[in-house]
Amino acid sequence: MLLNRLICCYLDKIFYVINLYNPSSQI
Repeated sequence: MLLNRLICCYLDKIFYVINLYNPSSQI
């Protein structure tokens, strides 16, 4: 599904930004 793919990509970017601001918190 296209929507599913979009959400996945979006979450990836969110986690990327979180890691940039919070490098100490490793998931």
